[in-house]
Amino acid sequence: MSDEVLHRRFADLTAHISHLQDRVPPHLDAYLANLDTRLICERLVELIVEAATDVHSELMMRAGREPPPSYYDAFIIVGQMGLIPMELARRLAPLAGLRNRLAHEYEAINHERVYRDLQRYVPLLIEYLRHLTDTL
Repeated sequence: MSDEVLHRRFADLTAHISHLQDRVPPHLDAYLANLDTRLICERLVELIVEAATDVHSELMMRAGREPPPSYYDAFIIVGQMGLIPMELARRLAPLAGLRNRLAHEYEAINHERVYRDLQRYVPLLIEYLRHLTDTL
């Protein structure tokens, strides 16, 4: 991946996180009442995890490592590499599971749980961007 593509994927990641932050309403009732909001947030989670994994994979390969075996592992490995704090990596890695549940619809979506997850992950993603920006 060229530097240009890496920076474009990072820009995509940054934009997706910003859009998610703007789209998650402050109250559960508003989230549950608006199908468009739910669908947009769900899709943004997918896009965030995929863009993050693209960025992580490239940074790993540039460090002489193999690409990550999973979305979850991608977060853990960048933590192990010191690109983001390990504790932050551990807290963000389960976002991959949320992405998979939403993308593959393994079960009926529990919108209240998704909302709670979004409330937890958005601040972590903003912190994550601050650390990754320093790396790039």
